[in-house]
Amino acid sequence: MNKIAVIFSIACFTVPAVADDEISVLFSELQNNAKICDELPSQINKIKLSAGIGIGTGAIGTIGGTTAVVTGMMKSKQDKKASDIRALLAMNEDDFEKAVDQGKVTEVFKNLTNQNDTENNKAALSKEKQEINEKSQKLGNIRTISSGVAGVANTGGAIVSFMSAKDFDKIISDMDECEMVVEKIDNLKSRAEVETPDDTSTIEKMQTIVDSCKGLNSGNIKDIKNKMFAAGVASSIGGVTGITGAILSASAVKKEKGDASIATKSKAEGGTKGLNTASNILAAGTAVASATGAVLSGVTLVGLNKNSDIAGKCADALDK
Repeated sequence: MNKIAVIFSIACFTVPAVADDEISVLFSELQNNAKICDELPSQINKIKLSAGIGIGTGAIGTIGGTTAVVTGMMKSKQDKKASDIRALLAMNEDDFEKAVDQGKVTEVFKNLTNQNDTENNKAALSKEKQEINEKSQKLGNIRTISSGVAGVANTGGAIVSFMSAKDFDKIISDMDECEMVVEKIDNLKSRAEVETPDDTSTIEKMQTIVDSCKGLNSGNIKDIKNKMFAAGVASSIGGVTGITGAILSASAVKKEKGDASIATKSKAEGGTKGLNTASNILAAGTAVASATGAVLSGVTLVGLNKNSDIAGKCADALDK
């Protein structure tokens, strides 16, 4: 065999070996760089916990706000009846008897002792008013507690949602880095298919990594982060309206207890009516904000679950 043939023979057998070693070294380096991908599942799971808390606090806020709305409406009916009785008790005997004849008394109190027995009828009405006031105050206390619970729950949910912002930023950064490493592995696979096609095990492993990590998208995480932030804003609103509503509700009940002995309409009654109306409106706002926060947190959790699954498969493929 001449020298040219020997050199050609050596070249044919040594070049693939060099290429194979180089690709193996590069693949090993990329696998080490891909360790950042291993951290993604635990990072995402941490934020999933925050989203879960958001759902829970939103649900508590919704129930509390709804309860406050319902009890507030029931209280308003009792207060209206008490107000009507108060007006009747303020009438003189002639006007009261006219009210009896016109059926105005039986609208609020059907158990008249006698059509013309004003004194006893007023005494019965006064007792009825006292019982109504007691019911109203109990409903007011329930509304206060419900609004307060909703407010506190929403405040806690908002804090957790906003605190997760830094965690989101870390995930986005790490996911971008992981995506770059996977892209390099994909490029190296294409090179290996040309230069070392016989090294099927390495090529297959690269393909498994690329397929398993497909779908990792930090842009998707950014969208989820925005929804989580919106959930935090909604919870913040629910926290403010819930706590404010609880304060106004408690003020109304306290004021009503002080006015319970007043037999006629007063300026104070008008004041409590305003407080009760405001408290009811705030309770409705709390319920809506809480439900919004819960829904947004739920959407966030669904998105995180999808990313968590992909990140888990990616980490498993890299560790094999």
